[in-house]
Amino acid sequence: MFRVLGRPVQLTARWLPAYRNTSRRAFGTTNSANYKVLFFGTDEFARAVLKELYEDSQTSSSVVSQLELVCPPHQFIQHGKKTKLKWKADTSRLSAKRDIKTHFIPTADEGKMLNWVVPKTAKDGKTFDIGIVASFGAFLPQRIIDEFPLKMLNVHPSMLPKYRGPSPIETAILNDDKSTGISIQEVHPSKFDAGKVLAQVPYEIKSGINRKQMGQEMGTEGGKLLLKVLRDLDNMRKHSWEQDESQVTKTYLFSNTDLQINWQTMTAHHIARMYCAHYERYVPWTHLRVKNSLKMVKFLVMGLPQGQKHMPVRRDFLDLAPGTMSHQRKTNFIEFNCIGGGRILVTRFIVESKQACDGLQFNAGYIKKFKAERMLSGHVDMNRPTPPFEYPEGYTKPSLETALHMFDTPLEVKVPGFSPTPLRYDMKKAFGIEPRQVPKEQEPTEEQGPAEKQEPTDKE
Repeated sequence: MFRVLGRPVQLTARWLPAYRNTSRRAFGTTNSANYKVLFFGTDEFARAVLKELYEDSQTSSSVVSQLELVCPPHQFIQHGKKTKLKWKADTSRLSAKRDIKTHFIPTADEGKMLNWVVPKTAKDGKTFDIGIVASFGAFLPQRIIDEFPLKMLNVHPSMLPKYRGPSPIETAILNDDKSTGISIQEVHPSKFDAGKVLAQVPYEIKSGINRKQMGQEMGTEGGKLLLKVLRDLDNMRKHSWEQDESQVTKTYLFSNTDLQINWQTMTAHHIARMYCAHYERYVPWTHLRVKNSLKMVKFLVMGLPQGQKHMPVRRDFLDLAPGTMSHQRKTNFIEFNCIGGGRILVTRFIVESKQACDGLQFNAGYIKKFKAERMLSGHVDMNRPTPPFEYPEGYTKPSLETALHMFDTPLEVKVPGFSPTPLRYDMKKAFGIEPRQVPKEQEPTEEQGPAEKQEPTDKE
């Protein structure tokens, strides 16, 4: 359910093509105004919105006459006598390619905008008509909003008032939501994401998608919706609506500590969603006891088993404590048992500050060398043996059939860089469970080559 001109409308199509091609009757007649736009944005979502505005500005029927960017400054690190680029806003990368004038926030003002002065247009030195904000990360006070004759609009990746705040995309993935949406709202002078809503459109979340992919897709849709709003701005504002404060949910800014794996509570699907939600920002991590010290182990590349393409490494996998590591000869991944009978596969690791390693190297350097068996959720007494795993009170193991068929449904989006070695064997012979029909599209292609038929081990 979303709204057009303040009225609720029920749509069922996945990408709502009818809404994207909405007739002039819904949005009124096309506005002849050409706006001078100052865009505030930082990440890949904002970049996709900015790209739509730029492409519109290059057309004869453009609603954007001038376009400039405001974003945080580049960050550098010092390596001896050399200075290297540490971070650069995604929007500034696009502006450099498209020759969009860019204004950087002074470092002292970043996140506060206390002393920042709204610039004039580079082309003619005049005032910008309107400010557009998308994933900017800094609060814009009333004095900045008032610098624009048409005030400011925000493109927010959620169906407001749900998921206000800095991480709506990450939160939607973590919560396993099946759908979310995009909102065009007025920038509120005293609260984040609390302005009047001008338009909304739903977005269906594909299984396996990560925050970067989702941000790019939602940003593109958000940019298209924004252009429709700008073409009929007066009418859209006339029919805007206040948010229902009783339905507000908020998100918060995540940090690396939020990515620690708790083997007592986190299922395989939970850990996989955590990886996708923070893709290329943070990675899930856990602890490994090596002799009398705890090592932080980061899962750089990981994913879920792909149906019957990746059978359990060990026949007794349901009896293994969550966090237990298993490796099959000639495979490039380590299998980790999880609460609830699930499993995750990790193909690339980094231990403490050492160099990254693959599954084969991790198996040789830690599992075999130090006889390590399982990961730990937290600190343990180094003067005593590692205590046995404690299952949550009331926990019941799933049936063998449920565990074996847990990953039969393929993900809609493949994890980038995740290519674990296939591990196939006869399910009925090994477990006495009938295999299910595998869709043809899930069969290995010629480029993958035939999978080596292997038998599960009791222990390696």
